[in-house]
Amino acid sequence: MTDTAPLRHVPGVYRVQLMDPKHPDKPLALQRFMKIDLQGIVGIGETTNLANRIVSFFGAMFGTCHHSAGWTLGYNYDRNPWLQRLYSTKEALRDCVRFSYAIIRKRSLKPTECRLTDAYCAVFGEPPMLVSQVPGVVKKARRRGDYFRTWMPDPGPLQQEWYTAHPKDPLTGVSCIYRVHLMDPDDHFKFFPIPRAGGTDPRGVMEIGETCDMARRKRQIRFDITGRLTSGEWSMFHHVWDLCDRLRDLFGSRKELERSLGYTCIVTPPELRRLRESQALDEYVGAFAEAPPVNSQVPGKWR
Repeated sequence: MTDTAPLRHVPGVYRVQLMDPKHPDKPLALQRFMKIDLQGIVGIGETTNLANRIVSFFGAMFGTCHHSAGWTLGYNYDRNPWLQRLYSTKEALRDCVRFSYAIIRKRSLKPTECRLTDAYCAVFGEPPMLVSQVPGVVKKARRRGDYFRTWMPDPGPLQQEWYTAHPKDPLTGVSCIYRVHLMDPDDHFKFFPIPRAGGTDPRGVMEIGETCDMARRKRQIRFDITGRLTSGEWSMFHHVWDLCDRLRDLFGSRKELERSLGYTCIVTPPELRRLRESQALDEYVGAFAEAPPVNSQVPGKWR
């Protein structure tokens, strides 16, 4: 890591890139939702103190600082064999992370970050893999610890038999963890494979979550996609839809996209929902090196 002293208290916007471990001067090509990112961009952000942001990012990878993007990269590395094969140690991964930045006035930080993130979403159909939200769309929530991981009893391995929810199933009041799947627009009985950084997800999982009422959650997702509701992860995807031509060409309309969603769930007691959600997301990150496209958070990181 280079000397950050000259950047102390300097405001700016920045990009975080992953480099190829065999060719450290060459970015690592990353599969994204709509296209391969040849620049290997995993993060875009803004800060009033570039030196502090760089130090906290690398510290968060090893659990010594609080920074969401750095924490997420360390979390993904700990769980994903593809990343572990690519980078033999977490220190090797750290050495292949590159920051590039532009020094700008404080009042221009947020608008510039929004423009950079919007430009990325317009090409790739989702934010960079370490961006937990689209700026100005999903408000940053209050921080939470991993308290539910420590005091809850171990419920055993996650059940593998996910129940496929029929559109007319009475799911009112059903407490569960759930997955939202993208189905083929030409055949709603087939999953639409989704490219992720660590491989292609054949089940097309767009989101993993938990809810106390599955019927209400399905309505919220439908309202988010159509613009009638502007809260939660799917309001972010509503924003990305407006930016990405490839996404609109694929599904035609928001209504068609909403019809192309399928749901699977596991009925779960309320006191175990967050733990089960964490287990399901751990499995996904272990397989594909990042969260599903619509997940704006990793459970246990934000509240």
